[in-house]
Amino acid sequence: MKKTLVILATVGLVAVGCERRDTVREGAGADQQIEQQRDAQVEQLERQQEQVEQQADAQQRSIEAQADAKQAQLDAQQEQVRAEAEAQRAQLEAQQAQQEVQQEAQAVRQEAAGAAAPSDQQLEQSVRQSLLGDQQQQQPQPAGAVAPNVTIQVSGGTVTLTGTVQSEQQKQDMEQKAKAIQGVQQVENNLEVQEQ
Repeated sequence: MKKTLVILATVGLVAVGCERRDTVREGAGADQQIEQQRDAQVEQLERQQEQVEQQADAQQRSIEAQADAKQAQLDAQQEQVRAEAEAQRAQLEAQQAQQEVQQEAQAVRQEAAGAAAPSDQQLEQSVRQSLLGDQQQQQPQPAGAVAPNVTIQVSGGTVTLTGTVQSEQQKQDMEQKAKAIQGVQQVENNLEVQEQ
């Protein structure tokens, strides 16, 4: 019986030892499973982090592209404004230069006209000569008289004819002859036709 007890005790110990091994194996399997789950979660978190980083990079590139496009648009607008201002400045300078040239030309014309313009007395003599021709030498007339009833006055290049003539044709002829004299600016024809 002792042998039986020893055998039973040995079998009991073997059974307890086996149970312990199974428990250790089960504990090791659980640890391995926990480690696998942890690794899977870490891997999933790393993938999510990578996706978030990729999205952030894509958004940043998009924002930078939009900012670059806006800057390019602003640069283009500034260049357009600058070009328009330059064109307006050039146009203004051209207009000013044209005005200066016109003013200088006018001044030269006025100087030339002033230098070449005969005096009122010279104009009066020229008009008298043109209106009377040879008659003036044949019949002396009072000062200012061109014909027996016609007088001329000159002031500032304006010739004024006064008196009476025999016909409308004679009145028009005298005005045309006076206008044809160089230096005459204007003719005031106050001649009256005297009916006979």
